[in-house]
Amino acid sequence: MPDNSSPNHNHVLLALGNYVTSFSGLLHALESSTAFMLTSNSNVDQMLVRALVADQTAYPVASKFFSVFAQKWDSILNTEDRKYVKSLKNKISTAIERRNRYMHDAWLMSRTSEGLREEEFTLARTRPHGGGVEFTSSLITVEVLERDSAELSRLANLVNALVFYDNPHVLGPNISNRFQIDS
Repeated sequence: MPDNSSPNHNHVLLALGNYVTSFSGLLHALESSTAFMLTSNSNVDQMLVRALVADQTAYPVASKFFSVFAQKWDSILNTEDRKYVKSLKNKISTAIERRNRYMHDAWLMSRTSEGLREEEFTLARTRPHGGGVEFTSSLITVEVLERDSAELSRLANLVNALVFYDNPHVLGPNISNRFQIDS
């Protein structure tokens, strides 16, 4: 049985906690940005709109954000803007899928011939489907969790920057002049 209070084990758990917090920050950015887009030019109470967006799983929250964004700005977006928004949507979808794997797959202590490796976990998933059963596993380290947490924070900042942009001389989010599509 691993020592659950060992420094290495606690470091992994701390990194996982930071990941969960970063994912929550991304959801909050999507929710608050959606509410802002719907209320920025009206007398509608933003908290009423937030009530409609909040307390949902991540995919519907992201879907609502991109739907509202497209409805509000699509008519003035250029080709580069659309590429950027599509790239951001794909990155957020990937982040949501990763989060679902982190939260719903089994976290197993990694073992080697020397014994347990408390600084690593194996994320394992068994998925039955019509064609049989699929087993997948992947190694998760503190470095992976820290990298994923940083990416979630970056995505949250991009969502906020996309929506909370106020330039009285520019109509719309002015995406292609402010952002670059990254791989």
